[in-house]
Formats: sequence, structure tokens, C-alpha cells
Amino acid sequence: TQSSSAASRGTSMALDIRIVPAGQMSVEVAADVISLWREVWPTRPWAAAETTESLCAWFAAWEGLEGKRPRHFLAYGDDGTLTGIAQVFPRTVKAIGANLQPCIEVLALARVCSKPAVRGKGIGAALVGAAFLMVDEGAFGHCFFEVLSTNVPFYARYGARAAQPCTECVDSTQPGGPAPFWLDVTMVYGDAEWPAGQLDTLGPGW
Repeated sequence: TQSSSAASRGTSMALDIRIVPAGQMSVEVAADVISLWREVWPTRPWAAAETTESLCAWFAAWEGLEGKRPRHFLAYGDDGTLTGIAQVFPRTVKAIGANLQPCIEVLALARVCSKPAVRGKGIGAALVGAAFLMVDEGAFGHCFFEVLSTNVPFYARYGARAAQPCTECVDSTQPGGPAPFWLDVTMVYGDAEWPAGQLDTLGPGW
């Protein structure tokens, strides 16, 4: 576990941002993460189904480059309370109809949240900034994620831009199945060129 203080991207409170690589999360930390997810999203089935065992085992057998290892960014207040979470991991997507174009490896950003009682103090900004830094440092060309339309201005403030509407994304591994994303719009962070038109997530959304 790595730790750093965060005071960038609009953070207005003292935060300790801890990086927990996949396979290195303790049961105690996993329990705190799941508890916050359930507090923020009490009706989401995935939050109800998550267990400490499944979270500790998440990508534990990672064999890729260390710089691309899936991880959680965890924000802690000065009293040691977990106040925010962001999850990142590599995924591959492809522009539909671009048979000659290589697939695009992206940094998937998911499950970003902050404790309701301390929202508005820059916790989300610090977590998103930590994730975007992986793009800035060259581990990935893009960070790709879905958001509600009302959250577009927040992410745009830190350099992300709207990409495909969620309705233009499909999962070719599930022909005729539901759309992989369920919010309003996808967003992308990174200076590299991004394809227009429909996008194949080549697996479930996040």
C-alpha cells in the first residue's frame, strides 16, 4: 500500500490518498470499502453482492505490467476514516466497423464515490486526479468511464471530455444482450485520439 497527501485539483480538506494494488487489500480495509459502497449505493445489486473475500481476490493473480496493475485509490480523512474510493483497471475496447484498427487499451475508472457527510470538500477531485495521473505518466493513453449527464461538468473540469452516449456502446460478447453501460454518457481523459461512432466494450461495462 502506498500513501500520499492530497491537496491538488480543488481539495479543501487534509486527505491521505492510499494506493492499494490488486491482491494487497486486507480484509479489514475491504470491509470498510464495501461498507462505504453500500452507504452510497444501497440499492445496487453489485454492492450487496460484494464480499471481503471477493474484493481481496479481485485481480489478485495479475500477471501484467506492474504499472498497469488494477488498484483502488482510497481517501482517508485526518481522523483515519475512509471517505472516498475510486477503482481502476485495464480494459480493451474497439470502434465498431474499424476492423483494421487495433483495439484500444484503456484505464477503466469505476465505483468513484465519497462519503455523503463530507461531499463538496474535494475528495472526488483528489481520487479522480490520482486515476488520471496514470494517463499523464504514460501507463495508458486514455481513461474511459461512464457518468450521469449531470456529472459531465465535474469531470470536464479536470480535462475529461464526453465520448459516446451510453446507448452507442455495445458488448459483442453478449449478442442481443443489454447495453454494457447504464448511465447517460461515456467520458474519456487523455490527449490521444479517440474514435467516433459506436464502441464495442468487448465485455461487460463498468
